[in-house]
Amino acid sequence: MINKINRIPIFDIMNVKGYCVYIEGVIRTFVYAADIAREAGIITETKGKESSYATSGITYESIRWDRFNHYVNMSLPAIQQENPSLIQLIQLPIHAYSYIPCELALIVLMHCRSEKALRFQVRLATMIMPKIQQDTIEFMKNK
Repeated sequence: MINKINRIPIFDIMNVKGYCVYIEGVIRTFVYAADIAREAGIITETKGKESSYATSGITYESIRWDRFNHYVNMSLPAIQQENPSLIQLIQLPIHAYSYIPCELALIVLMHCRSEKALRFQVRLATMIMPKIQQDTIEFMKNK
C-alpha cells in the first residue's frame, strides 16, 4: 500500500488542497501554498475601479507572495539546522502553483499574528493534515 501512495489524488479538506507521498521511508503531506496564504490572511484586497461598470464593487484578493517567501526565507537557517531533510522538499520561490510540505505551512503560519491565522494553524495541524493522511489511507485501501 505504501508504494501506491505516490499515485493518490489531491484531496480538498476544509478549503485546503493537499496530498501525501512516500519519500525516503516517510509519508509526507503537502498542501497548496495559495490555500495556506489565503487562510492565513497573507493577502491584499483591492476593489474594482468605480469608473468601470464591469468591475465596480468587486473585491479582488491578491496573495502577497513576497511576504510568504520572506517568512519562508527567514526560517530556512533554522530548518537547515533542525530538520535538513525538509529543505530538499522546498522549491523556491513559493508561488501560486506551489505545493509545500505541511511542516513549512505551519512554520509560515507561526509568523502570522492575526487571530484568523492562529486559529487556522490549529485547524491545519489538528484537523486538515490528519484528514488528508486518513483520506489517503482510505483511498489506498479501497483501490
